[in-house]
Amino acid sequence: MATYYTLAVRENGTWGAQFGDYDRETVAEEKIDYADHGYLARDLKIIRTGDNQTDIDAAIAAMN
Repeated sequence: MATYYTLAVRENGTWGAQFGDYDRETVAEEKIDYADHGYLARDLKIIRTGDNQTDIDAAIAAMN
């Protein structure tokens, strides 16, 4: 199982997966783009999981 990075964004009090990639730097660039468009740093988080949707969904669910 490969490591996968996901940009989680909190909107209206709920975290959701917005963007993902195998390269953390790519996700970090996307995070910067979200911040440039008015999202606060506390509402943006990069998480690391396995690369299947079940792992990503479980990690997001644990954040909520």
